[in-house]
Amino acid sequence: MTISDTEEGLPEAVAGQFFSPFFSTRRDGQGIGLTPVREILINHGFEFSFLTIREEETVFTIKF
Repeated sequence: MTISDTEEGLPEAVAGQFFSPFFSTRRDGQGIGLTPVREILINHGFEFSFLTIREEETVFTIKF
């Protein structure tokens, strides 16, 4: 499964922290959205990757 975002893209500095607990790019963000997703994928043995292809396109891939 591949999820692609073609809005703003994500700077490399942010991408490295994207799955960290309580990290958010939003001023009022809680930073808990992707942390549980990461844990679920790891606990079920799924491979996943998160890659910014170019400035306006970020792709999240889950391999079942």
